[in-house]
Order: sequence, then C-alpha cells, then structure tokens
Amino acid sequence: MKKIIFIIILFFLFSMPSTLFAEDRSVFVHLNAKKENLRLSPGGVKIGEVYKDTKLRFIERNEKWTKVWVEGWLWNESLKMIIKQGQTSDKSAKSSYPIKYGKIELHGYKIEELPKDYKGGGYGEKILLRLRIKNVTPKEIKSWKARMVVKDLFNDELFSLNIRSMNSIKKYDWSQGGFVFKDNQFVDKEPYDILIGISDESLIIELQNIKVAQ
Repeated sequence: MKKIIFIIILFFLFSMPSTLFAEDRSVFVHLNAKKENLRLSPGGVKIGEVYKDTKLRFIERNEKWTKVWVEGWLWNESLKMIIKQGQTSDKSAKSSYPIKYGKIELHGYKIEELPKDYKGGGYGEKILLRLRIKNVTPKEIKSWKARMVVKDLFNDELFSLNIRSMNSIKKYDWSQGGFVFKDNQFVDKEPYDILIGISDESLIIELQNIKVAQ
C-alpha cells in the first residue's frame, strides 16, 4: 500500500505545471534579499522596490518569477500629487492623436503579444507594436521611415529607435504596419521588456525625421 501511495505522489509531482497558483489567498512569502525591484510583468517595467523581510501575498509562480500582491499606505499629499499628474498626463496623451507628419498621420497604436516561436533557437517571446498610419495625400505611399520615440504618460522617454515600413498605403487610405520586438533574456529594459508591461493607451509615440517614398 505504501509503495502505491509513493508512486502516486511521484506521478503528481512530475506532472505538475510549471506555473503554480495559490488557491488559498492566505499564502505569503517574505523577501530574503536586501532589496528587490517590483515589476509590472516578468522582466518588465519597474514600478517600485521591496525591502528585506517584507511580507507579500503570494498569487502565482513560474520557473523564474513569482507574482505577489502588495498592500501598503501612502502619504496623502504624495497621493494627491500622483493623481493630479496622472489626470494631466492621461488627458494630454488622449488628445495627442492624430498627429500629422506631412504626408502621413499617426492615429494611435496597439500592442499585441505574439505566439512563441522557437525556430532557430532564441527565447521565443515576441511582441508586436502596431501603428495606425493614414496616407493624407492623393498618391500612393510605397514606403516610409522615421525615428520613433516612445514615452510614458509623464512624457519621459522609454526608448527610441529607427523604423522602416515597406507596406504600401493607397491614397487617403490606412495602414497598420507592425514592428516586432523579441525578448533577449540577457538584456534588461529593452523595447520588449517595456512594451510587455504596458497596456494600450499608456504610451505616447512620436515620429521624427520622417521620409516618405511615393
């Protein structure tokens, strides 16, 4: 009887999924390190810091990361300032589109997680930043390129890079050309890490040095 129980337990352990979830919300973890960054997603944007012996409510866990729930108190004056800044920034972000850049207009963006792809090695994690671009001229646009600057709602730059779209856009028509960013597990704060932790309408995107081919 003991052998049968032992075999069943082994089978259960080896068949468990790599991600663990806490059904009992009374499960807590304590931070052993002196200080650790709190991130919006695994390897994503830093949103705070947690210090040694802080008690954290356990939510779920995968091979490398643990999701926790943090409760705490903020000084009223600081909280008022945060709310005021958030309202101001949110309003300016929503009113920033469309932005006209000569022959094209930027009407916003969308962030999409792509299926994992392990072909040719690599980590397999990818994310798509899709820009909604309109051709405002009576001629077809064959391609365009620009310097893309990505900012948060407080107008602080998160990253910038040169982009090029080979998707043609008919006269007065739309294109939703996308740019794929891959996860490099050995590099932090790359575009993938920033975009994976941010929802739609949480960024300000600007285009600079635009060149359009017609």
